[in-house]
Amino acid sequence: FNTRSGPCRSSQTRSALTRAVDRESIVQIDYALHAQAASLPVHPASSLYDQELAQSLSYDLEPLVQAGLEGDSLVLLVNSENTAKVSAAQRIASQLQAAGLTVEVERLAFEDFTAALARGDFDLYLGEVVLTADFDLSALLSSSGALNYGGCQDSQTDALLAAFSAAGEEA
Repeated sequence: FNTRSGPCRSSQTRSALTRAVDRESIVQIDYALHAQAASLPVHPASSLYDQELAQSLSYDLEPLVQAGLEGDSLVLLVNSENTAKVSAAQRIASQLQAAGLTVEVERLAFEDFTAALARGDFDLYLGEVVLTADFDLSALLSSSGALNYGGCQDSQTDALLAAFSAAGEEA
């Protein structure tokens, strides 16, 4: 999400949009079951996956209806060089359009895709981050993260990421 401008500045909007995406259908159809649907950035088979929290974030159109977003327009960026991601982006757009939004899927070559992300020329984007073995999410989620294209700025998140990085394996 672009948290700096556009409709996704609102946490209520981001939450509603997150819930309006049917991840199960994307996994089944676009990734031919070669992926695992998850609402959290932890694999569902992990003991760290919070099933209760994940359930509270599961597919549900009601929050989108309550947010009053019908008729809003969104731009969804995707790297055109990855056919599975393009297909998934189209499915996400279709799901959001069925809920009353207008979604333009902008397919860009990787270089143009990353340049548009860096400029903030998007509302949503579908991307992929390969995490390091220590599962450090700082590049993606910290206020100064190199991959924080959405512009998330939260001192509490920064403190939690720092604490996670400093924690021993047992913690």
